[in-house]
Amino acid sequence: MGLIKLAFVIMKIIITILLLIGSANVYCAANEDIDALLYRFSQAKITESCRLFNQLLKTQSTKQIDGLSEFLIDFWTAEAEKQGYTLEDFAKECVTTTNNYTEFLQAMESIRERSEKNVKLQ
Repeated sequence: MGLIKLAFVIMKIIITILLLIGSANVYCAANEDIDALLYRFSQAKITESCRLFNQLLKTQSTKQIDGLSEFLIDFWTAEAEKQGYTLEDFAKECVTTTNNYTEFLQAMESIRERSEKNVKLQ
């Protein structure tokens, strides 16, 4: 069970960091659409949950820890239900949300790079 506790601690740290970064962005971008920011935060949260979900499944598939498969199914079924999903729908949503969030991060990186180039030109 130590692996699971560690995974949840890591997930909480990541979410906290994302919230802190987002708080600074909200403060700096007063004209930004708050609903869009909240949507991105929810995508970040779901994406990190999905990554943790996948990592735990990979770990179990290689380590075959007794009882962990049943625990993971029970735990993630409950977590999916909290968000209004079945476990299968949650897994499908993971693919969509992770892809959307990755595209968003790539777009932000591209904007940052163009901004840095513009600053250097001036």
